[in-house]
Amino acid sequence: MQPRNIRLIIGICLCLFSLSSSTAWAKKTIKLVPSTQKDPPIRGKHLGVRIVKKGDYTESWIVWAWNKQGYEVYALFVITKIFLGTRFGVMLTLRTPDGKLHQHIKDYKKKDLRLKKGTFSLRIGGKHRLVGTPKKATLVIQFKKMGVRLRFKRLLSGFRVQNGPISFGKEQFIGLSYAPRTKVKGTIRVGKKTVPFKGIGFSDHSWQDIMPPKMSRRWYGGRGFNKTYSVLASHLQPAKAWGPELPGLKIAKGNKWIYSGSATQLRYKESRKLKDKVTGYYPPRKVEYWGKMKDGRTFHLKILHKTLSNRLDVLAHFNAILRFLVQRFITKPFLLRYRSTFILTFYKEGKVVERTKLKGRCEWVYINP
Repeated sequence: MQPRNIRLIIGICLCLFSLSSSTAWAKKTIKLVPSTQKDPPIRGKHLGVRIVKKGDYTESWIVWAWNKQGYEVYALFVITKIFLGTRFGVMLTLRTPDGKLHQHIKDYKKKDLRLKKGTFSLRIGGKHRLVGTPKKATLVIQFKKMGVRLRFKRLLSGFRVQNGPISFGKEQFIGLSYAPRTKVKGTIRVGKKTVPFKGIGFSDHSWQDIMPPKMSRRWYGGRGFNKTYSVLASHLQPAKAWGPELPGLKIAKGNKWIYSGSATQLRYKESRKLKDKVTGYYPPRKVEYWGKMKDGRTFHLKILHKTLSNRLDVLAHFNAILRFLVQRFITKPFLLRYRSTFILTFYKEGKVVERTKLKGRCEWVYINP
């Protein structure tokens, strides 16, 4: 990997800098949009590039898809403006049915970016693009040894994470789950082999003008699907200067949302924390949510993280001395992705009235533990 790609990796990891002073701050309260406020529809203009001229900034577009044959696609378009100027990057991770991982990361300069202002259109490096609308989009990434050509059709309406901007003082994080469940068709290429792909997935977009280690110690996101239900779970463990922790959960039946809960409406628990020998972290193998539906029913969601599908070491390409210094004095960022099972149980007057099992993917993002 070229030395300049270190800057992209920093952006994906989302910026490395000393936070030694943060532990001395009095804990401040994260400000959320009231859950009673209506979440307006997500339009194409909300997904376009919005580069800030002053201050630090990170913006990303994520596409995750998988199928019954065992193929898995994780694509990331990222823009960072942190310390080293504005960089534009593309990352593609492919997992094949034999369990092998194929991954490539490359960053580009501003002259390599092509976009249409006010629209959902990213074109980078002449070979990569993510274009369309919140309802339908096309993803093309073409590296020398791997690539994808995929079309996405949205099956559920999009929403804003925690109902809108999450404010950390004057700085913000905005998460848009613009295509929370999608039907995916196209092709995947590994080496000289191209195979058809038909599966399921989702697409997200985020924008923030707060440096991630200032915002979060750890982020969790999970998606589970079956023929009837869709479940989207999240949890933000904020940086030590901020509180409270922010669990989030959305449940859909068919193409309609039937539950939406945030920090004040959910009970969250994590357990079975087993040490990951490579990272030294203790990712929970089990998380649970409890809540109450509008019709009076209550529910319990149990998510089991069974198989580690991808472990991304963000500092893997640093030289030994720099890697040691960053890990020792700044941060040790890792992404741990799991194939997971979701068990959703509904109760009425204390009795089980329905139980359903879903399959999906979950991700633990360790930023500044």
